[in-house]
Amino acid sequence: MDIGSFIGGIIGIALLGFIIGVIIASFFMWIASKMAGLRDSGFGKAIKASLGVSFITWLVGILLGWIPIAGPILAFIVGIWVSLAIIRNVYETTSGKAFLVWIFNIIAQIIALFLAAAILGTTLASILPF
Repeated sequence: MDIGSFIGGIIGIALLGFIIGVIIASFFMWIASKMAGLRDSGFGKAIKASLGVSFITWLVGILLGWIPIAGPILAFIVGIWVSLAIIRNVYETTSGKAFLVWIFNIIAQIIALFLAAAILGTTLASILPF
């Protein structure tokens, strides 16, 4: 196996993990929006919110994460703040209800992380010559 195929496979797995994360997060955000009693809380809005939150979290992490010591902390705080703003905007709701939806998003991202790690581990185990 050449290195290009290996790197392509890793990128493919990362993309698959992102897609799985968005789908799972959308489902959980949809449930949370129903629980919070948000009007017009359809699955389409959950997908829009999930894509926005996932993209901005990655972007903020990339832009601020390189700063020594304070970068990850700052990225975390800014990521939460912007994520809540996205959820408030998409659902046209209060900060408290947006926070409830965000908590469900975090639960979904943790589940997606474990699934992506399992997929990556299984894939690497099948292609590496140990």
